[in-house]
Amino acid sequence: MGGMHERRELPWAEALRGVANLNSDQLREITVLLGLQSIRYETKKAFLDERLLANRNRIAHGERVDIAPAEYDEMHASVLELIGWFRDDLVEAVDRRAYVKS
Repeated sequence: MGGMHERRELPWAEALRGVANLNSDQLREITVLLGLQSIRYETKKAFLDERLLANRNRIAHGERVDIAPAEYDEMHASVLELIGWFRDDLVEAVDRRAYVKS
């Protein structure tokens, strides 16, 4: 019984299962696996690796991290920008049926 609600096996799904503590290399790999353009994410490489992930790791390992309100606001805006880009890229990929293998 085929159809829209049929569960499909995604050949790259296993590659995404082990992704934790997202860094720029993992984000690039995900965009490539999904057929998305990764170039604009490269502009956020330092932010992802040196600020966001570094602070996350310090906090996760029990260190106290003081972040000024202005720095938090900037980081928050950057995260929302990345999420928006990713959403837009996914929608565009679906619209052009990038998931269909020829």
